[in-house]
Parts: sequence; C-alpha cells; structure tokens
Amino acid sequence: MKEKQAKKVEDSQLASKRAEVWKTRFDRCESNQEKLFSKVSKFYDIMYAVQSNENVAPWRAKIYVPIMASKAWDLIARLSSVLPYFRTRINDEIIVNQSGDMEIPKEIRNRQKRLDAKLTYDYEYGQEEPMKLKVFDTMLDAVVAGTGFAKAGWHYGEHKSYSRIYNDEGQVEDMSKEKVKTTKKGNNTFEPINFFNVFIGDNASNYGKAKYVIVRSFKPIDELKADPRLSNVDRLNNEQIKGNFDTHNQSRNRLVNESKAEQTDDTVPTATVYEVFERTLKGMKCGTYGVGKSDKVWVELEEPKVKYWHNNFPVQPFYCRRKSYSPWGESLFENNSSLQYATNDLFNHYLDNWNLSIDSMIMYEDGTLTSDFIIEPGGEITYTGEKPEAFKFPEPNPAQLSMVMGVIEKAVENATVPQYISGVPNSSIDKTAGTAKGISMISEAATEKIGYMRDNFKQSMVQIGKIWLSNLQQFQDRTEEIRSYERGEEKPNIVLPQDYEGDIDLTIDDDSLTPMTKEEKRGSLEALTAQALMIQKAAIEQSNILGTKDYIPTVNYTEILEESVQYYAVKDPARFLVSKEDIKEADPMIQSEEEKMMTLNGTTPNTPDGQDPGLAAAQGNMGGAMGGYNGA
Repeated sequence: MKEKQAKKVEDSQLASKRAEVWKTRFDRCESNQEKLFSKVSKFYDIMYAVQSNENVAPWRAKIYVPIMASKAWDLIARLSSVLPYFRTRINDEIIVNQSGDMEIPKEIRNRQKRLDAKLTYDYEYGQEEPMKLKVFDTMLDAVVAGTGFAKAGWHYGEHKSYSRIYNDEGQVEDMSKEKVKTTKKGNNTFEPINFFNVFIGDNASNYGKAKYVIVRSFKPIDELKADPRLSNVDRLNNEQIKGNFDTHNQSRNRLVNESKAEQTDDTVPTATVYEVFERTLKGMKCGTYGVGKSDKVWVELEEPKVKYWHNNFPVQPFYCRRKSYSPWGESLFENNSSLQYATNDLFNHYLDNWNLSIDSMIMYEDGTLTSDFIIEPGGEITYTGEKPEAFKFPEPNPAQLSMVMGVIEKAVENATVPQYISGVPNSSIDKTAGTAKGISMISEAATEKIGYMRDNFKQSMVQIGKIWLSNLQQFQDRTEEIRSYERGEEKPNIVLPQDYEGDIDLTIDDDSLTPMTKEEKRGSLEALTAQALMIQKAAIEQSNILGTKDYIPTVNYTEILEESVQYYAVKDPARFLVSKEDIKEADPMIQSEEEKMMTLNGTTPNTPDGQDPGLAAAQGNMGGAMGGYNGA
C-alpha cells in the first residue's frame, strides 16, 4: 500500500514538473509572438473596414474603400471553393507479366481507386459541418494573417439511425417507440484553429522543424468532464484566462465598424485548455493541460504520450505566401496596407474638398477678428474693416482623382491578384475584351498568377491527406461503404481495412485545384473536341494521299456526351444518357472496341469498293455512335 501511495505521489510530482515546463514554453512563445499578433490584428482591421475616427472632425468624410479586402475575399473564395481529388500510389507492387513487360496489377489499381474515393469522400462528406466552410475559416487566416491552421485528427464516435414501428395498415403503432440502431464508427476530422491560438516552438527555421506546437482553446467544463481521456478537471479554473487574446481576436471576429467583439457567454463555466504536440525520437507526443485554480498553475489533464503512427504535427499550416527560414507565412496585406490607407485618405480628402467647395463658408462683420473659427462646410468667419472677398475653396478636379486612384488600383492589382480573378475585366488594358477567347486567355493568365498560392494550398492539403491516410491505417478496423460520383451517377465502393496496408504515397490532382465555371468547362470540352476532329481529319487525308492503312484516331462521341452533360445546370444529368449496352441493343451494327481497333488498323476488309478502310471506319464509328444514341 505504501509503495502504491509513493508511486502515486511520484507520478503527481512528475506531472507537475511537466506542466511547469509546458507553461514556461507557452509563456515564451506568447511573448515572442505578441508583436506578430499585434501586426495581424491591424490586418484584420483593414479586412473588416475598421478605422479610428476619434480625432476626426464630425463633418469630415469617413468613407472606407475596401480595395484590399475585395482582393482578399476574391482569393479566399477562389481557394476555398475547390474540391481536391486525392490520388494514391501503392508502392512495391509492380510485376512482370508473361510478355516480360512491367505492369501494375489490376487489383492494385482497384485498391488505389477505392483509396482515392475514400479520401475524397472524407473531404466532401466526412465532416459534420460542410468542408467548404471549414476550409474558408482556415483560408481567411492564411490570406489575412499569412498563416492559417487546421487540425487533422481522428474521432471515435457513434452513428445512430432511427425508425418507427408501423402496424400492418402502415400506421405508426407507437410514437414513443423508436428503433435506435447505434453503429460504432471512427472518422477523420478537419478542424480550423484560430490564428491567435497557435504557438510554435521558437528557433524553428520552418514549421516542419519546430520542436513543439501548442494550441490554446476555451472549452466548457462539462464537456471536459465528459471526456473519458481527461483527469483533474475539477482542479481547473472555471473562467477563461485569455490575456491579450480578446484584444487581438476582436479584430478577427468583429463585424464592420463594430467597436467590440462578441464576448463569451459568462453563464457557461469555461476553462482555458492547451493541447501540446512535441516531436520526439519515439514519435509525436500529444498531451493536454489546463489552467488551474491556484495562481494560474497549469494542471496536467492528459499525460503526453505517442498517439499517432505518423510523426507529423496534427496541426498543419496553410500559407498565403511562404517566408524563407520561418514557420510563419506572409499576409496579402504585408506590404500593401499602406496602399489601403492611401486610398482612404485620397478619397476622403476629395469628398471633404467637394463639400467645402459647394457649401461655402459665410463672411460677416462682428467688430472683432477671431482666430478660433473652425474650417467646415457652411462655417462662419468674422472680420473687421473692409469686407474681404468671398472665402471659397476651389472645386476638386475629378480627373486628378481618377488618375491617382487608377495608379493605386493598378499597384494593388500588381501586388495581389488580377482583376479577372473576381470575374471583372479591365477594358482599359484588355484589348480582347468582348471575345470569349480573349477573356479565356486572360482568365487563364490570372489563374496562373495565383498559382503559387494554390500550390501552397495543395501542399498543405497533401499533408492533411497523408495524416488522414495514416489515421486510417492505424485506427480503421471496419469495412466501410462509401459512394462516389462518376459523370453524375453514384458508384458504390466497399473499402476494406486491408486496403490501407502497405507503402502508400499520396498527392492531389492539380486540375481539381483549378476552379472553373461550368461555362469554362463546356468551352474547354468543345475546344478539345474540335482539336480532336481536326487531327482526325488530317490523319484521314494523309492516309488517302499516301495510300496507307495506318491507325486513324477517332472521336468517341458517347464519351463526349457523358462528359459534357454534367456541365449543364440540370438535375440528375444521368437521365439524359443511355448506357453503352443500351446503345448496342438499339443498333447491333455498332462494333465492339476490339472490332473497331481491327477496322481502324486496316485488318477488316469489309469496306465499300474504292473507299479507304480507315476513312470508312472513322465515319462508321462517328455515325454509329451518334445514330445509336439518338435511336436509343
């Protein structure tokens, strides 16, 4: 008994020492990042049009021109609207077939497709809240603060399904009796983290080399008590210990022109909690601490231990622009905030001048000249002696304002994102305005200009995907049914636990990160089809001139129809298409793929006299596909 008590005391002392170490680390990080947080707070003031008008005369204009905020929102919308398609590759599975050629076994290719579908499914449907909203929060911090954060973890939970009991007549037998089916289920998670709540170990040349990361949060006491992993919850302070957090965070969360951010509901007992992540030789250690009741001394709620197989921080950064030799990114406002201030000053001075010019100041004799008058529209000035000329301000020159504003807008565009990102052409510089091709070219150029930011987003999502994949390898022990969409139709997939085994690499399809409107996709498909037809025609002409029977490429119109129908604003696009089997049944003359290949290569002689076999095959394929489709 004494040995157990002694062991308990020893463990408690070690826990206290660990808590003291982590509190010291946090205090150092908070001190080091205070300057950064203060700067970012000003960036959020610019984002939400917050300006100080305390020392500004009441009559002066206080217009805020959101020139920088507009660029930021365009970029955030552009990056958060994409649906990344994950692509996996199972290594060490290449075989040599009977012909001596290397190939990837069909089963491996099918496994990769199932993994791709699973990870994309987790992104699109695996979250309680729409992923687009979560990514939006992270990208907001990335663009404004320079760095956004999200935590990729694993959640053990239960899924409940409900159904009522009905009698033979189809009526509800008893409203109080509900069949509840509870299914044990774990899933990957993606949780955005407030920029002002992340603290990175100092002296790190980049995020990947940081020794530790601390994440602060404010959680209800009841929620902490309900977590079976945590202990010592009763020792926590039941009030948030926020320090300068309120000051910084009000800039991030306030609405336009609000002077104060919403405060936390004081009626709910809430504690300040710190999740700590430390990179060790044994792996990534994760622990939890909270602020205690006694002199804000930290209390260990969960002993740090290795939780994950992967040796990556579950908290991953998203960058607008990377900084060299720094774990922090560069904000879109970093070097452009002065342009916003200049825009506001210029516009407001113009309005002030205009008000003074149209509402002249009044001159009148009072016998005494005073010097304490206020210059304002409709103001009064006293004089002595001979009446002076009318006191009138010159009218402002709109051309000068337009010229200067144009210079500023061009500087902002060059330093941020092109105007075409927001879908607004600039006719003054766009010589092809009004033409579909010209707009497409400039839009593509604009997209490429933000390619660097898009690549940063890609690399961050790749890291998230790798963590998700590792979590599935470590925790997923159940067969799962998921559904993916191909050409508007649902396709079921059964993912087995053994599908996650092996050495697996992961990346993201670049095309999935390039947002395109349906009109752009239709135009792209039309251009591709036209190009294919031109090549096909050239091949046929060459074959006729040379008298050869070489392979002639043909356009698969059925595939084009299947691909293009999903780019039109219709519900259930699959109902506009028929299957290839239905087409064959409707027109038995349609050849199989093997037969077409034989015909195209000139091995099938059943062609009309005097006609090139390749040409006949191409025309037959073209007409057969379209005729079969229409007939069916």
